[in-house]
Order: sequence, then structure tokens, then C-alpha cells
Amino acid sequence: MDRLVMFHRDSLSCEPILRRVQNGELLCVSQCGDVTEPAPGNRVYVFHSGDNGETWSAPVSIWPEDGQAVYLTEVMVSGGEITVFLTLHNGSFVNWKCVMVRSRDNGYTWEAAGAPPFFPTYTFMRGMIELQNGDQLIAYSADIIPAIKELQANAIAGRISIDDFFTGYEALKPQGLQAIIDANAAASEAMK
Repeated sequence: MDRLVMFHRDSLSCEPILRRVQNGELLCVSQCGDVTEPAPGNRVYVFHSGDNGETWSAPVSIWPEDGQAVYLTEVMVSGGEITVFLTLHNGSFVNWKCVMVRSRDNGYTWEAAGAPPFFPTYTFMRGMIELQNGDQLIAYSADIIPAIKELQANAIAGRISIDDFFTGYEALKPQGLQAIIDANAAASEAMK
């Protein structure tokens, strides 16, 4: 690396993911918006460069403005399609929901593609690599169960007692572990 190019300074900009897309352009997808994380104004923007990073396009949000904060976890380019894994929340890391968006025109338009298959609601996809045989391998981390986050939020807000939180947590923990085991088994079976 012989130089650094800064092309977005209007807000928070962190965890950029850079990919080369089918038309040869560079695509940068980054969490931006607001000045801290978490914050209700967090968004995910896409930037294009047709000259190998010398200049960059203006930012374009890839998720509709719906009042939710948006967090980026991974970008996968395969077979002329770009898939971006997003995590939505209320701006305080509560009420998590994982979604994918896809583009078939090198990242110029995006469509919602639902939740990632085989995974619990709260999942971070990270570090996708393409294997020699063309298969893709994506590491992920998953919360034991989203209900635990809800219990935590209710305890912090004073809607339930700390004793109720721990009672609920202990009841949910085995179910959450089984959900992860089941998701891993389903994903392994689908890959056969």
C-alpha cells in the first residue's frame, strides 16, 4: 500500500469492506451515519470507483429509511450477484434482525433478500472466502437466542427485576444452544 484515500468524512465511517465487482469497478460498502455506534442514524452506504480507487462516488444507502439502525457484517460477490449481510436494530443494539440485500447490476440498485438461511435472527457473517472448488465459506457468530437480548433490555429499562432476568436467562439458555446446534446441522445438510 503506497497511499491512503479518504472519501467519506460527513459522518461515522467504519468497517469498510472492499470488493471488485463483475464490471471491474471497486465497490466499498461501509457502515456510516451519525457520529457514534450504536445510534439510530447508523446506515450502510455503498461507494463506487471506476479508476481503482482514485475517485469515489457519492454515498448511497442500500437499506430503506425505516427508523432502524443498520450495521454491515459481510459482502459476498459471486456469479454476477452481490449479497450484503446487514443487521438491523433500534439504535441501541436491541431488537436485532438480520437481513440480506442483493444487487445484480454491480451495486447500483439493491433489493431485500430476506434473512440469511439456516441462521438464528441475531447472526454476524464475517470473513467470506472462496475455496479452490468455487464453494464459499463464511464464518459467523450467533447469539444464543434473541430473547436473551429482550430480557436484557427489559431489565435495563426497569420493566423486570434482575431476579426475573436471571430466571428467564437460565430457562432460555438450553433452548438457545439447541437452536444453534439445529442451525448448524441444517446448514451442513444443505451443503451436501
